[in-house]
Amino acid sequence: MIVDSGLVYASNPPVAYGFPKNFTGYAGLCTGGVNCVSGTHSNGFTCTAATCSGLTSGSGDGQFNYPAGVVVDSSGNLYIVDEGNSRVELFLSRVADLAGFTGYSSGVLIVLGDFAANPHGTKPTGVGYQSGRDATPVGFVSGMLANNQLYSFDTNTGYVTSSGRPLVSSSNVIFVIGGRLANAVAYYYETTSVVGDRAPVSFGTSGTNYVWTDKNGTVALTVPESTDAVPPGTSSVFAIQVFTDSSGRQIVMMYGTTYLGTWAAAYYFKYILYPNISTYTNGYYLIRWTDASSGPAKDFIPDGGDTFTILATSAS
Repeated sequence: MIVDSGLVYASNPPVAYGFPKNFTGYAGLCTGGVNCVSGTHSNGFTCTAATCSGLTSGSGDGQFNYPAGVVVDSSGNLYIVDEGNSRVELFLSRVADLAGFTGYSSGVLIVLGDFAANPHGTKPTGVGYQSGRDATPVGFVSGMLANNQLYSFDTNTGYVTSSGRPLVSSSNVIFVIGGRLANAVAYYYETTSVVGDRAPVSFGTSGTNYVWTDKNGTVALTVPESTDAVPPGTSSVFAIQVFTDSSGRQIVMMYGTTYLGTWAAAYYFKYILYPNISTYTNGYYLIRWTDASSGPAKDFIPDGGDTFTILATSAS
């Protein structure tokens, strides 16, 4: 028996059933500071901050026998106490949970950093305007969708607050293209103090190094700036992160340490990650793109024939 946040677990270690592969929703702190879960499981149950309904009694995937409590750990993983089955079910946030989004007829929002040449509004202090080069990565993502869906600049107050947080809307999946230095939404999710909104890792610099730090304060990756691309350079490091925010939306962030890195992130997502998405079971990936050293692929842009090396990854 173990005790965490006032809940007595019936098993140690918790039993993991690959959640939330069939679950979309939010787990975290709700009104009054209590842990709760809200969302919908494919087997038919729905949970809100107050209660769950449609639960199927049993011991299989998506079934419970007297669910007695819920707790969220410091990494955002969700544990549901399934008292009647003498177990704890573990919900993990994973890139693989994006499977199927390409077929959505609605519910996807793509947010791009506003342009310096023709800005449409203001951004939080510390967030700049990009030159327009991130429009190519947007094309990679939008081309994967079943039809045209919402697209917005990070300065559009109809979709994004002044702090950079997307407004609550009908969008279930939000793609954030570009990093925190040029996209207010990326800035918000990587710097917010709201636990349920914090991205798995955040980008920064230390001396002459690029540094990614996880939300527990542990350094996930350090790379020298000197090894990165100076356009038209031949290498860049990029991040792909997937997590659920406190409004229950799936947030997909992709950006590089240069514009070519952001391009490489979108290329990798479309042509390498998504076709093999069931094997990408973690919440973030930090990857180096290196241009081919010879042949047709030696063209200073991310494409087939280039090398992609995963440098760091973790569940959340």
